[in-house]
Amino acid sequence: MRLIHQPQTSKSNILPLFTVLIFGVNLLALTLLIFNASMLNRITSRLPQVLGQLADGRGITLAPQPHSQRHPESIRRFVGETLTLMFTWSKNHPPQTVLNFSLGLLAQNLHNRLLSEISPEGRGDNIESVFLIQSISQPQEMKTGVWQLTVKGRRIIFLNQDKNGESQNWQKNVIVEVVESSPIPLTKPVNSLHQAVHELSKMQLSIVNICEVGDKNCMLN
Repeated sequence: MRLIHQPQTSKSNILPLFTVLIFGVNLLALTLLIFNASMLNRITSRLPQVLGQLADGRGITLAPQPHSQRHPESIRRFVGETLTLMFTWSKNHPPQTVLNFSLGLLAQNLHNRLLSEISPEGRGDNIESVFLIQSISQPQEMKTGVWQLTVKGRRIIFLNQDKNGESQNWQKNVIVEVVESSPIPLTKPVNSLHQAVHELSKMQLSIVNICEVGDKNCMLN
């Protein structure tokens, strides 16, 4: 008796379908890898964001800026606080001491010039001064990382223990530039003057010149 065998489905018919399925899965995985790599490159190419906190405690995301850029209010604050620091003298903080502490906030040429102006005939130790800011203009960008501002104020100078003092109007153009420098380190004992200079140096700005209003060569001096 002959046995009749039923036809069996050949396994070879499944192989093409299985091959197509594997190829499709690999293609999908490759596409995802390329997409993820593209997104990662976009993220890493951006400047990192900084988380800041407002006075009321709310958190905000700050957009980073190139080193050569500064917000106008930051520039105005630096100029106002630096000038007030430089021109406010007392017996405990004589002008030479103040300017020497402020060296990291000024260009060397300007520092030397101011020292010569405040110490006529060696009387610098007998001078006391108060500097009052009245107005500071918006910074005008002269070139990348350099600004000019017009500052109007009043100086009251007390010479040789003169209690009445001499009031002087003060209106000058101030040139400020960005510098790449580390904050001025604090050394012990720390006093209020040193602390103020340290905080201002964190802005990485420097006053490079102080000129009369209308001086067209202020940038060149």
